[in-house]
Amino acid sequence: MPLNPKLSNESVNAEADAACALANTGYLRIYNGTQAATADTAIGAQVLLAELTFNATAFAGAVAGVATANVIVADSSANATGTAAWFRALKSNGTSPLFDGTVGTAAKTISAVSQANPAVMTKVGHGLVTGSKVLISGFTGAWVPANALWVVTYVSADTFSIPVDSSGFGAIAGSPVYADADLVLDSVSIVLGGTVSVTGFTFTALKA
Repeated sequence: MPLNPKLSNESVNAEADAACALANTGYLRIYNGTQAATADTAIGAQVLLAELTFNATAFAGAVAGVATANVIVADSSANATGTAAWFRALKSNGTSPLFDGTVGTAAKTISAVSQANPAVMTKVGHGLVTGSKVLISGFTGAWVPANALWVVTYVSADTFSIPVDSSGFGAIAGSPVYADADLVLDSVSIVLGGTVSVTGFTFTALKA
């Protein structure tokens, strides 16, 4: 029988809080090039563009599996010039990796959603594939359960589904968007000696 885990909010909050506590006074390093295969994979030809520092208490307590970072100390003098592509979070010793993620520049608007099981989202030219992860936010009312990190299923070039039964949610509420990058910057173009700052960074435990 295949496994089909569905975690409660209490479970994903515990998961997120435990992971994020390891980042206290740790580092957020931003690289160019191809993201490493796993968070334990050593850095290869990728160039370190910037290094920021997490707060002594890196993240606030998680809510529905989402932990928001406290103030992250900016890098006032970037290490190199390049296009930011991914990041690695490390413990305060600077050598123990915690988690990696992608870097992008903006959230994307969901233009329509089906009331069905599973719920199908519309975004023209989304570029996602089955297995991609998206962080959805902006739903209100009965649609709040859709605000989470999901593994998507490709439906068409303009639609994808998430494992949520929205058939009883009623009319769409809120202004839903999704991010397919874990860290959003104002610009992915980093210049040697420039300032690199991050606000609104979150860690999301996978709920389904």
